[in-house]
Amino acid sequence: MTQSDSGRPDKRKSMERITLITKPSAGYELLDSGGEEKLERFGDVVLARPDPQALWEKGRGVEWQKAAGRYTRQGKEGVWQFSRSDLLNKTSKSDLLKGWPIEFGGLKFLIKPTSFKHTGLFPEQESNWQWGSDLIKNAGREVNVLNVFGYTGGVTLAAAKAGAKVTHVDGSKSAVAWARENAKLSGLEDKPIRWITEGAAAPSMTRW
Repeated sequence: MTQSDSGRPDKRKSMERITLITKPSAGYELLDSGGEEKLERFGDVVLARPDPQALWEKGRGVEWQKAAGRYTRQGKEGVWQFSRSDLLNKTSKSDLLKGWPIEFGGLKFLIKPTSFKHTGLFPEQESNWQWGSDLIKNAGREVNVLNVFGYTGGVTLAAAKAGAKVTHVDGSKSAVAWARENAKLSGLEDKPIRWITEGAAAPSMTRW
């Protein structure tokens, strides 16, 4: 640890900045971003959706023509518009809204465009999954993981695959069902995962 001019340890200088990058894969790729939008490929399907943090200009304008679906705001909610049927391998809009499977980070996920713009996957979290998996594998003991606000199960599945016993908690019944479906797709349905549909502040959770 380095020291400041006062002789005290300078924690800021001792912290190494690490850049986490989601590398392109067959399951996912960030194609471009800008103009408060991002363009992503989930498997074979390219989607454009809002991202208020992308304040710069779009860098690859021609790539945006590949978007099979685009999410647009309508008041407090939004809607997905699928207009490029030629890019959807003749898949109907209703089929796309039901979801399609992709493989990402050594796991399998059901991608579903939702009314609040999410797809059920946060690919930027892959580095965190790998970090946690390495800790579990190198722990040299049994590891128990509590995943609160578990959503569709990225952390849960990565931890279970690494050998941990996992308790997955989410207040949304549909999110837990989605996570369990992802576990089945990933071949992890028989792993020691406890599924709880409750809020983190529920009485049963305060006894942990």
